[in-house]
Parts: sequence; structure tokens; C-alpha cells
Amino acid sequence: MTQIIRIYADTLPGLRFSGIKYNDEDRDENCTYTKQWLEWRENNLFSPLEKICSEIPEGCPKIGMIKFDIGFEYWIGMFTTLKPPAEYQSFRLPAGNIAVCHLQGKEATGELFGMKPMNDCMNAIRDYGWTVNPDLPCFELYSRDRYYKYDKDKNVILDYCFYLK
Repeated sequence: MTQIIRIYADTLPGLRFSGIKYNDEDRDENCTYTKQWLEWRENNLFSPLEKICSEIPEGCPKIGMIKFDIGFEYWIGMFTTLKPPAEYQSFRLPAGNIAVCHLQGKEATGELFGMKPMNDCMNAIRDYGWTVNPDLPCFELYSRDRYYKYDKDKNVILDYCFYLK
């Protein structure tokens, strides 16, 4: 079972995001992109982006970007300083205030991924009295200090980040 353990506001500088785009039809039977994430890991698709990653306080995290401006798009990639190699696409993200939701749960069950946990975080942020900006992307941030370190119960923490109005 997931648990929101922290919500806070932060500032995101203007950044370039580089990655590969997926659509609704690419989701699995659980409405997630687990297959694509496994493909990225197995085929070392992060390696070219790690060479040009843009350092933020979280280091060079892996990102799952969710865009709603032209239908639904899910991107896997990283923040980068330069244009990526040709097999990747990139776009600029504006500087702005974001809300960060730390969601704790078990990676293996898939409970951290999909629309339900994202909406749970978005609703918790609204309960703080903050307004999520629906015109800008939101993203999953896989922090090396939280997501890639299990606690004693085999839980990890996934950051859901939303631009604020």
C-alpha cells in the first residue's frame, strides 16, 4: 500500500528534457510503462543521456515525464544540458514553482505507478491549497537517494512533481 510521506514546494530552473515519447497504446495491462522502463535498462538507453545530464539538487535522475498538451504522452529520459543524440527527442521546460510529493511503496507490486498514485499526489497537493498547473507537464523523478534505496520493509520513494500556478 502506498503512503504519501512528504509534500513540499520547490523551484525548478528552466531545463531541457531529452528522451523517447510513448503514447496511451504503449501502456501494459496495468496501464503502466514497465515494459519500456525495462527496455531502457536492458538496452542501456540512459547511457548517452547520462553523458550530457543536467545536474539538479537530485543529481542526474531518471525521469518519467507526463504531458497532456496534445493528447496524452509519456516520456522516459533525463534532464540534459545539450541536445541529445538523434534517436532521442528533446524539449524545454520553463523555470517555475513545483510541488513535490514523496510517495512510498513497493516497486515490485507496481503500486507506485499509473494514474491512481499520480492523482493521489495531485489531490494531496490540492489539499495543501496549492493549484496544479494543468498546462505544464508533471513528472516522476527517480531519485538515487530515495528510489534506488530500499528501507527495511523493501519500500522505495518515488517523487511526483507538478508545476504550480
